[in-house]
Amino acid sequence: MLRHALQTPLIAMDHTFKLIASRGSEIIFDDRVEAKSPRDARKVMKDRLGLKSLTGIVYSITEIPVELIREIVDARVAELLDAIELNESLHAHN
Repeated sequence: MLRHALQTPLIAMDHTFKLIASRGSEIIFDDRVEAKSPRDARKVMKDRLGLKSLTGIVYSITEIPVELIREIVDARVAELLDAIELNESLHAHN
């Protein structure tokens, strides 16, 4: 019953990226960005930093798999709901 409420269709959305950038030994950017691609995420970072170029900047871009995490959480919650329903059913018959 409740499991069906958890199964929502995936909505097309931007990807979530974690970006960290440094200049020398100083971290100048450490944030999550929603964008369609790593290139777009890099552009957002560059714009937020107010830079025309990323020359001299060392950065890392990692995609956070939000949709995969959501699917794993939904599956685990469904398992827990099944266990609760089974437990309630067993207690109702005793």
